[in-house]
Amino acid sequence: EVYAVDCTPNPRPEAETLPERVNLKSQKQQAAVVGEKFSWLVRLVKPTTSWIAPQDIARVSPQSTDSAVAVAQVQALDKQNDRLKVVVADSLYGNQYFLAVFLLVTTVFALVRLRSNLRLYEKPIPKAAKSKGRPPVHGPVFKLTDPSRPADRSATFTLAGQKIRLAAWHHLHLRKLPALVGMVLRVEFLKADDTPRYKTPLYLFWTGSLTVPLEELCRIYLW
Repeated sequence: EVYAVDCTPNPRPEAETLPERVNLKSQKQQAAVVGEKFSWLVRLVKPTTSWIAPQDIARVSPQSTDSAVAVAQVQALDKQNDRLKVVVADSLYGNQYFLAVFLLVTTVFALVRLRSNLRLYEKPIPKAAKSKGRPPVHGPVFKLTDPSRPADRSATFTLAGQKIRLAAWHHLHLRKLPALVGMVLRVEFLKADDTPRYKTPLYLFWTGSLTVPLEELCRIYLW
């Protein structure tokens, strides 16, 4: 089962007496607008279409955040049944506040986009015998734009006439969330001569099994 989580703004500039209006996110060069914001958790029901089945809609109050509300929605989804589920989210959810919930749930896995300038970390190098101090938490730095080691897996496939190149690195974690170890998947869309179509690739963080085909994870996110 594939689900997606995201927030939708509901501008209410005329409703001056509406309690707890918030400043809604706006595009660059645009003035901020006041209103309400709602976090939607939806199930994707048919590949290659935009049909969805809403599962939960919750207002984001001024005292909360997009990530905090999404965490509660994921926890509720986990308790619904024992079927395995994937939650897809954009880079606004690629942070320790949202991803920490995947250390607690047992039936839900994350496939979340990462900012291209993000740094992750390898597994820590074990301490030398009888050395003092606590064991290290982080290993070598892993830059998305300049990987420190060859990819653990790679693949190339075609989707709707578009050639896509994939590369994956296992056993990486965020600096502020070392307990959650996952896989980074780089997605590059290619031209006819196999050069990248876009300057910046798509980077995804996956918390589930490493045996899932890379092509399947790419299809899920693009869906």
